[in-house]
Order: sequence, then structure tokens, then C-alpha cells
Amino acid sequence: MAKTGQRVSTQNQVVKFENGDTTSVTSSSASIAIASESCRVYSTTACYLKSGDSTVTASSSDYDIYLPALVTYDISVGSDTHLAAIRDSADGTLHTSEAVG
Repeated sequence: MAKTGQRVSTQNQVVKFENGDTTSVTSSSASIAIASESCRVYSTTACYLKSGDSTVTASSSDYDIYLPALVTYDISVGSDTHLAAIRDSADGTLHTSEAVG
């Protein structure tokens, strides 16, 4: 996962990731605020992710992305303001960093 201020190359474009945040991923859906259209996610456990407004929830039957454990993934949330996560089978931590500039 990119550290605050680290620049990475994505499809011939340099993207800077900042404003890192974390949330616990458990058997209950939890959401985290996202202020940009793109973010990088990384989780210590396999989980299901869903973007939406402040009321969004994720479940194993209603999700946008399945994120395997220990995989870094760049996602676009468009105009959505929150990202919800729920674990697959074990508790863990979801890390997010927002794309800037």
C-alpha cells in the first residue's frame, strides 16, 4: 500500500495517494468516508466492499468488489462518498489511501 505522499504509476499516469485511514473488518458491515473519486485499498483479511452514500452496507451477497487478503487494489468510487466492508471469514483491518493530484 502506498504510504502518505508516495507517488505510484498507473497506466502511464502518476497518482499520489494520501489521507490514509483504517477500519476494522468484522462480521458486521462498517463504512469509511472517501473524499476522492479513486482510492487504494488493502486488507489484512479477505472482504467484500461496496461503495455508496453514508448509509451503504456490504454483505457477501451484495457487494461491488471481493478483495482477497493482503492484496492492494486501486478502485474508483465515482461520486460515492463511503466504502463499506465486511469480512469473508476472519476479522481484520481495511486500509485506504485516497488518490490526489
